[in-house]
Amino acid sequence: MVKSITKLCCLIAFICACKKDDPIPDPYADVPKTGTRTELTLDSIYLYAHETWLWNDALPDYLTFNPRKFANDGTTPAVYEKELSELLKYKVNPATGLPYEYAALQDNLKYSFLDEGNSETGMLAQLSLTGYGDGYGFDAAQYMDALRVKYVYPESPAALANLHRGDKIIAMGTSSVDNHLNMTVEKGDGSIINLNLLESSYTSSTIFKTKIITSGANSVGYLSIGQFVTKDILQPELEPIFQQFSTNNIRHLIVDLRYNSGGYVSSAECLANFISPSNISGKVMYTEHFNDQMQQGKALILQNQPYYNAAGEQVTINGRLATYLDVDYTVANNTYKFAKEGRLEDLEHVYFIVSGQTASAAEMLINCLKPYLPVTLIGTTTYGKPVGFFTVHIDQYNLYLSSFQIKNAAHEGDYFEGFDATIGAKDDLRYDFGDPREECLAKTLELINKGISTLGSSKNNHLPPKLSAKRMSLKSYMPKMIEDRMKLKN
Repeated sequence: MVKSITKLCCLIAFICACKKDDPIPDPYADVPKTGTRTELTLDSIYLYAHETWLWNDALPDYLTFNPRKFANDGTTPAVYEKELSELLKYKVNPATGLPYEYAALQDNLKYSFLDEGNSETGMLAQLSLTGYGDGYGFDAAQYMDALRVKYVYPESPAALANLHRGDKIIAMGTSSVDNHLNMTVEKGDGSIINLNLLESSYTSSTIFKTKIITSGANSVGYLSIGQFVTKDILQPELEPIFQQFSTNNIRHLIVDLRYNSGGYVSSAECLANFISPSNISGKVMYTEHFNDQMQQGKALILQNQPYYNAAGEQVTINGRLATYLDVDYTVANNTYKFAKEGRLEDLEHVYFIVSGQTASAAEMLINCLKPYLPVTLIGTTTYGKPVGFFTVHIDQYNLYLSSFQIKNAAHEGDYFEGFDATIGAKDDLRYDFGDPREECLAKTLELINKGISTLGSSKNNHLPPKLSAKRMSLKSYMPKMIEDRMKLKN
């Protein structure tokens, strides 16, 4: 049996032995000490949720839920995903009447999930959160009567073949023999070209475009970022961009997050520090709120999860290896403050271009700036994910449970249904990022030129807000808000 399952059985036995004289009912007394590999994994998923899920106070006891009833419901990992889906229905959002983990029109989880594999995030994305891609490096979508390119990752096979956002795809076919993709596309100038893309691995930036736009009497900074990769990758890329913004005395900044499904909390925090003025350094940016059991240090199951430092090395405490049980989950220890980066100062306004794909750490960035800077959203309603997770390893799987909620300095963090756009605008796939003719950018520039800085939702201009929840629930689009800076108590 794998070590993680064996350690879990030992932990259950330890808890039961230590509490045999405790008058308080032992929540693990009914958990079997033995079982098949599938049964023990089902138990593990239940027990981790019972102790680390954000809304664990709503979960039933072991016998009532009976995790092992799923053991014969199919093959793995389907039985584990079915269990997780049933388990996380118990906490209902009073604002919607639906479970927090679900969204209207979808049958699967909105936030938490189980992944099989070795990727650090468990995502089936075109580009990992460490900047490595494996494929062609672009995405496309139907726009009106044509299939058009949505975005292209820099340095990918698609980028090297001169494919750009806005290109109209006339024909496309693959070769199963050599992983080639043959395409015929119409460029913005009307020219027709044939492309041949070879599927391959590549290293890329997630910054799609950055430029300074002259609009009327205003110099406007524009930054389009696809996701929040690790801070050690993102920060060096942001430094020259914001140096250029500073040199050009930018007073209006547009951050295009329309395809940004999140990523690392630390990277979203890094961008917030580049945007923020110096006079709010030291003030609260956000707080992370774990459940009461974790804050009290009573989530004993976490002693099965080894603790690693930033270099990926296990840490020793008092002669033993540290675990996630040694982490301090209190709000006080998980309060993060602004620390100015770069020289850009005196921004008058920040505009965010958003969509139903704007989620997690991207929404966190918006929420953290709201108490301090004028913020306006252009596009459609965002995804709605103010919760994050860290990786829990069970057997050969990675479990990602909503384990903390992020709130800004004004204690706001209940945007489970997303942020409404101030001004409605559709994603205009005819034009590249940063093209002033593109509808979202055009409406933003119009606001800037008119000097409008109205906050709040404009009902008359607001487009149908939500992308279909079923479209957004695909595992290839799983919002990410990952915390990898867990702090030890000592």
